[in-house]
Amino acid sequence: MTKMQKIKENIWGIVFSVLLSILAMMIFFLIVTEQPEAEPPEVVVGGIFIASVNDGGWNQSHYEGLKTACEEQGKRLEIVEGVEENPESCRKAVEKLVRKGCTVVFLTSDGFNDEIREVLESYPDVLFYTASPESSADNACSYFGRMYQMRYLAGIIAGKMTKSNVLGMVAAMSNPQVNRGVNAFLLGARSVNPK
Repeated sequence: MTKMQKIKENIWGIVFSVLLSILAMMIFFLIVTEQPEAEPPEVVVGGIFIASVNDGGWNQSHYEGLKTACEEQGKRLEIVEGVEENPESCRKAVEKLVRKGCTVVFLTSDGFNDEIREVLESYPDVLFYTASPESSADNACSYFGRMYQMRYLAGIIAGKMTKSNVLGMVAAMSNPQVNRGVNAFLLGARSVNPK
């Protein structure tokens, strides 16, 4: 028997194998493409505040901003008020928000800084946004603006306008963010008026 005769005898086996392979690929393709897309998890936003959200100042501004953004995006907002700026109080507030389904949490005070890193890292599936620029957890980032840039510009204006070469600035507290602002103001003033 020659090779050609052997091929002719086995041609139906070869054709059947090829057709079976094509059918298997078609079934696989249908299964993969017919799967319904998984619903993305619901995003619930949480906010942690050091005082009442009706304080008429910092906390209220944060709350109103979060509330408006959540309403516009169709997201639920959960809040915890009166949270002291320490790791234990922060942990309790975060736990409360996570139990309510929060997947994004805003820490609205500079006092929630790198001291609470361990708290944030214990919730790797939650995204944290903090007003503190001193927060280095992998699942956290700072949303505080580069205020020192505006303070530098304010210093330029003050340096140009002063008649006495004496300038002042009110600093709310001594922390890196405030210190950056004071230094930027001074550098801006000195850039146009070395005296």
